[in-house]
Amino acid sequence: MDTYALFYTLLLLISAATSATVTAIVWRRRTAAGAWLVLVFTLALVEWTLTYAFYWMSSAPSTRLFWLNATYFGVCTVPTAFFLFIVTYTHHEHWISRSTLVLLAIEPVAAILLLWTDPWHNLFFAGLRTPESSTIL
Repeated sequence: MDTYALFYTLLLLISAATSATVTAIVWRRRTAAGAWLVLVFTLALVEWTLTYAFYWMSSAPSTRLFWLNATYFGVCTVPTAFFLFIVTYTHHEHWISRSTLVLLAIEPVAAILLLWTDPWHNLFFAGLRTPESSTIL
C-alpha cells in the first residue's frame, strides 16, 4: 500500500470512529424524535467508511471488488435515511407512510441488486473491474 492510500485509509478509519461515536451518543437519546433515523444514518456512514477503508487495505482484486460492492449498502442507505430525518425534523411526518417508504426503497434496492448481479449483465460497472492496484493521485 502506498503512502497516499495509507493516509486515505487512516482518514477513513478516523471518520468511521467519529461516526460510531455519534451513533453511541444518539443511541443514548434514542427516544428523541427522529433519533432512529439518525441511528440508521450514522450506522450507514460507519458501514460506508469502514468497508471503503477495507477496500483500500485489500490487495487481491476479488477482495477489493467484494469490499467495493459492500460499500454500496451504506452508500445507498445514507441519502434515504438523511431525507427521512429531514422530513421528520421539519415536522412533515405525515409525508411518511408505508407506501412512501416502499417507493423510497425501490432505488436503493435496485442499485444494490444490480451491483451484486453485475457479473451477469455488466450494467453497473459496464464490464470494468477494479485494477490490481489503485492510486489516489
